[in-house]
Amino acid sequence: MDRAAIAAFALAAVVGAARQASAGNEDGYAVGNEAAVVGGAVVAAIRDSSAVWYNPAGLAVLERDSLDGSASVLVWRAYVLPRAVVATFPDGTEAPDASSSGVLSVPVSLSIARRLSPTLAIGAGLFVTREDFLSGHAIMDRQGSVDGQPYHFALSFDLLEQAATYYAGAGVGWQPSEQWRVGVSLLAAYRSVVSFEGLALSLASGATPPALAASERKVTLNEYGIRPIAGAQWEPFGGWELGVAVQSPLVVIAASRRASGYDAASGTTLATIDSHDGAPGAFDAVQPWRVHFGLAWRFPTGFVAVGVNHGFSLTDAAGKALQAPVTNVQLGGRAWLTPTFGLGAGLFTDRSAAPGAPTRSVLGQDDHIATSGIDFVGVSAGAEYRRRYDVVQEEAHRGLEFSTTLSVRYAYGHGSIYGLALAPFTQASPLQGDTIAVPASVHEFQVHIGSALYF
Repeated sequence: MDRAAIAAFALAAVVGAARQASAGNEDGYAVGNEAAVVGGAVVAAIRDSSAVWYNPAGLAVLERDSLDGSASVLVWRAYVLPRAVVATFPDGTEAPDASSSGVLSVPVSLSIARRLSPTLAIGAGLFVTREDFLSGHAIMDRQGSVDGQPYHFALSFDLLEQAATYYAGAGVGWQPSEQWRVGVSLLAAYRSVVSFEGLALSLASGATPPALAASERKVTLNEYGIRPIAGAQWEPFGGWELGVAVQSPLVVIAASRRASGYDAASGTTLATIDSHDGAPGAFDAVQPWRVHFGLAWRFPTGFVAVGVNHGFSLTDAAGKALQAPVTNVQLGGRAWLTPTFGLGAGLFTDRSAAPGAPTRSVLGQDDHIATSGIDFVGVSAGAEYRRRYDVVQEEAHRGLEFSTTLSVRYAYGHGSIYGLALAPFTQASPLQGDTIAVPASVHEFQVHIGSALYF
């Protein structure tokens, strides 16, 4: 869920394959008040300033000039990971539980829209489509015997990671006829991942001195790019609306990456690491084409809508898969029970575009969260309350409306993450392990608090 995509836990990081593009879920947050209520089913029906992101054609039919702000999304996530690390010993196996939970507060959008004429409108906004923070810790302490000789194995792993994606830009919507609306947006993008990992382990067997190994990595990745969006809405006959929006690949203009740390083991000198390699090149695509389709039926006091979005596959210059094709659906609606109070609800999926398990074991992956393979399904519900104030301006009355939106959203995710399989008595290096797919599930609860001013 971003989110999204929030399900890859710390221990999976030890064995993740290094990637330049994130491959996780992209719809972890609703970046508009209306979208938060109806589960994101707004491509055909959007008529507020968040159309800059969802479908810029919707700007052409703004009900009024508006300033929208999603003050905060409060997110609680619980990761259920009973076997993220599996260590095999001659006398058995051990798999410590790596489950965890946490709370995160995210300001997800601020946007404004204004009509220039009855058929033309513009909008601008800042949208936070991803804001994740992970903090994990796991330990293992095992004693046993092999061939009559006692042994003692201990492991400690820590991870801190923060990942974010921000979009900022403007759009324009035009209504050339009663049935058609078209629009375009151009958004600048900033993506950041900061990750710290620390792994230490020891193995003592019999009378021999214990073997010790430790490794730390800090990886900082910053990407700056652009992403155009084009959209259209069509009303073929009364009450029915069709919508389509096309997001181009996110193209990198500039990027930087730094990986620093050390490796240490018994009997060897300390090996330091300070690398600036691995960043995407200029004009590399780090997110694929995405197409959104929507159908809505609008009635006098609200609408019902369905949406389908498809993300295409993405490969690097060598043909390696960075993202797999993925399709998600949304179904939602809202109704005004009185002129000032409305309710809405929605259902949605948020499936991962992760292309599969990595082929090598590397400590220091850029983005552990986004390379999980967790598929989510969820439900949202919310309410909006508006209050009108009449303002006297040069002997004319001009109404201002203040709107408050409160919605809740629950999502359940299930799938697999990249786990670590250790065999301390047989593996060549104590810091290396084998990649395994381990089951994982996630519970996520969001509270969206938004406000808007219509003038």
